[in-house]
Amino acid sequence: MFIVPLGSAFANGPLEASDKAISLKVMSYNIHHAAGIDGVLSLECIAKVIEDSGAEIIGL
Repeated sequence: MFIVPLGSAFANGPLEASDKAISLKVMSYNIHHAAGIDGVLSLECIAKVIEDSGAEIIGL
């Protein structure tokens, strides 16, 4: 579920060429019960991968 404040996320009309675009990096990551690709259980390794991604929004 997404919670969006009213009036802040949707344009009231067509966007003009002069309107500024924003960039947002989104990541989805299945933590697989904390098992890494090597089979080792490590929340620290998973946290490092997520941190290194540079994503601003992460869905786990």
